[in-house]
Amino acid sequence: MILSTESNFGTLKSSTTQAGLSKSFAGLSSDTLYYYAVKNAAEGDAAFADLANNGWQRTLPTPLRPALTAATMTSLTASWAAVSAGSSYVAVLSSAADYTGIVSSATVAANTAAFAGLQPYTTYFFEVKLSTESDTAYSGNQAEWRTAPGGTLLAPALAAVAQKTLSAGWNIAAGASYNVVLAADANYTVVLSSTVETSSPTVYTGLVPDTSYYLMVKLAGQPDYEYIINRVPGRTLPTRIVPALVPATPGRLNAYWTSLPGAYYSVALALDQGFTNIVSSMTTETVIKTYTGLIGAMPYYLGVKLVSETEAAYTVNWSSAVAPAGALRLFALAPNKVLRGEGVMPVVITGEGITPDSTIRLIRTGYSDVIPSSVTWVNPGKMTCNVPRTLAIGQWTVLVTGGGVTTALPNGLVLMTAAPNSAKIFQGIFKPNLGEAAQLTTSLTSAGDVSIKIYDALGRSVRNLFEGFRSAGDYLDTWDGRNGDSSMSASGGYLIRFECPGFSVTKRVVLVK
Repeated sequence: MILSTESNFGTLKSSTTQAGLSKSFAGLSSDTLYYYAVKNAAEGDAAFADLANNGWQRTLPTPLRPALTAATMTSLTASWAAVSAGSSYVAVLSSAADYTGIVSSATVAANTAAFAGLQPYTTYFFEVKLSTESDTAYSGNQAEWRTAPGGTLLAPALAAVAQKTLSAGWNIAAGASYNVVLAADANYTVVLSSTVETSSPTVYTGLVPDTSYYLMVKLAGQPDYEYIINRVPGRTLPTRIVPALVPATPGRLNAYWTSLPGAYYSVALALDQGFTNIVSSMTTETVIKTYTGLIGAMPYYLGVKLVSETEAAYTVNWSSAVAPAGALRLFALAPNKVLRGEGVMPVVITGEGITPDSTIRLIRTGYSDVIPSSVTWVNPGKMTCNVPRTLAIGQWTVLVTGGGVTTALPNGLVLMTAAPNSAKIFQGIFKPNLGEAAQLTTSLTSAGDVSIKIYDALGRSVRNLFEGFRSAGDYLDTWDGRNGDSSMSASGGYLIRFECPGFSVTKRVVLVK
């Protein structure tokens, strides 16, 4: 088989003898016509001339991946892939897609070209090829783009005046007239108003509340592309509804709002003014609602809107109130038993009527009062603190003072020591959702490897809580109910297996969600 760039095969690019029925040629020139011929090896060279044994094919042009971008309203910039050092290119710009309106045609050495003096907001067509290739290379290397819109910048604005009224304004020049268009869609296909104005502002009334509208303006007599640089959206205000949220009894708030004929309302009660943390949401025809079971001393936000309007209407039509709190009461301390040692133990105090200014003291006859660290008010039913594990062994009373009231959990906290070579469970029944965790204590009289593993009631492994070497001493571990992949385990009984130097024991705990 032979390959040549000459139809008479005067100069051969390749000549091979092979047994197969196909042949590939690499390293050829792009956009070049090649001639090929094939014959049986046993035949003479005259067989090459048989029309059934020869043909031709052009290689593909070099792909240049051109791009055309708008530099200004009257200029474009073209760029394309560079091939190699010393290459030159023919770059063509046309105002017609069939390249009959040639604006520029030049041979350049760089892989960029700039075109100035163009018409604003007009589409142009670009093609490029290597100067060594034929014009057929243009077809695979084309791009198109439009120059930027031109005209006078008028800085239009569209502002809400009322729930059904918008005011349009723009920069005014003495003696000038302006085409002003208001539409219901961003594509300006649904035009609501199109007028010629000589002054600003223009007020639009009778619109739909809480609805987006679109304004565009240009100097009268100028091309329509001037609209492109003078567009702006605006939105009417939501329907005004005046809500009220009134404290009633502990944990209860009464809500009511403006009555509108035939209206359906969306009503939300939230923990924040942005209405992202919703406590209750409903649709109703009524104008009154009572909320019960709320947390005392907690601020709540009521938002009301028409069903047809957006969520943004809540932030316009809102009211707030603090739910009344009952008397300050303490329910529990978790954990309520702490192993004496070094450091601190985080504890959770639950109750009701706990105010943000609440303080905590630990008292015991014959000892100085102790003030825990990191006291944090979470909500009217919960606060947290860190109890020092260095407290004297025994029972301590927990005092909470807030809002001018003090209440106590008598003997609510117990400091304990672990018996030598033993393991104990404190808070064996715990509720992770309330911040509780099982407290696991071990007392080692000798150093060695320690293993603490959690199993479910069927003996299946849940979590390897600790695995490693420990020196002699007292240790406290906690299990918050999470399994090995950090997800929360199901409610039920669990077994905790302790393997320690000198003893092994299994304890049972109960997780309650």
